[in-house]
Amino acid sequence: NNVIKIVDGVLNAIDPYVTLIETASGLIKAIIEVCQAAEYNKKICRALAERVGITVGALELLKLRQEKELRDEVYYDAFNKFIYILEKIKNYIDEISNIQGFRRYAKAIFVKEKFM
Repeated sequence: NNVIKIVDGVLNAIDPYVTLIETASGLIKAIIEVCQAAEYNKKICRALAERVGITVGALELLKLRQEKELRDEVYYDAFNKFIYILEKIKNYIDEISNIQGFRRYAKAIFVKEKFM
């Protein structure tokens, strides 16, 4: 009986994150696919894809969090912001992967401001 309560508590804590994890995983996969198919600005795309790939480890760590931590609204809000940033990165890569000559005009400061 106690085991069932514990399992139910964990499932209830993780439940809101399941959709978010699926969304983040889909965005990460889409970003990597766009970068692999990029016609132009491959270095910029690859650099962003590498950084996005690092976040996969964070998703795995989220699954290991304790129930009490997952119920914290700060984690949930941060995860939503993470998805928002992934969407912006995907849109940015979609735009620049097909723009020839972008590298001549783009500066590192612009990229930093857009994603920091």
